Amino acid sequence: MGMEKKGLSPVVATLILVVVVVSLSSIVFMWARSLIGEAITKNGVPAEQACEEISLSATYYASDGRLQISNNADISVSKLSVAIESGGDFSEELKDVKVLAGDSVEIRIISGGTNVEIVPWITGEKSGNVKGFFQCENTVVRAEIM
Repeated sequence: MGMEKKGLSPVVATLILVVVVVSLSSIVFMWARSLIGEAITKNGVPAEQACEEISLSATYYASDGRLQISNNADISVSKLSVAIESGGDFSEELKDVKVLAGDSVEIRIISGGTNVEIVPWITGEKSGNVKGFFQCENTVVRAEIM
């Protein structure tokens, strides 16, 4: 008496294959979407292009830690990443300071720094009128040391 061999029917095998393909493609899509990110626009232009229009000037008073920042452009800055070099060590702070177009602000940071670099952040819109922040990492401003 021989054993009967039974396998999956072609319909069930096809359904399993379709489920596996759909699952893998959705995983790849989610992974790729996280790498690309959503585009942020500022006044209808891409944030990268808006960053090119930013013109900041800064003066750092090392004796008391005052940092004066002037915005010489027509675009407002929402936040500032401030990197301070002191004794060969760098420390970075994210300052929630808004510098309006044509305006100046003064903030306090650590005193005694030998180099201060500022990277501006702007507020833009993602899809669906959702606000988002964009770091203008190609717009680095070095403060004049006093």
